[in-house]
Amino acid sequence: MSNEKQLLAEIAYRYYIDDLTQHELSVEFGIGRSSISRMLNKAKEDGIVEFKIQGIDTNIMKLKKEIMKKYNLKTIDI
Repeated sequence: MSNEKQLLAEIAYRYYIDDLTQHELSVEFGIGRSSISRMLNKAKEDGIVEFKIQGIDTNIMKLKKEIMKKYNLKTIDI
């Protein structure tokens, strides 16, 4: 694993598992908070972090979001 991916993984772990805030991570790693935010997004984009939602069909949630956007709705009941 490259040094960049290792750092992304460590920051993501400390954020999502250890529940540190972005501010706490910026202090710990000596990196600006906005950089921490970008790194967390990159960790998701690169597949280092993946989320699994249990108990709901995420395809339905995606479709719901698309319908709400298309028809400019604030909410929709399924």
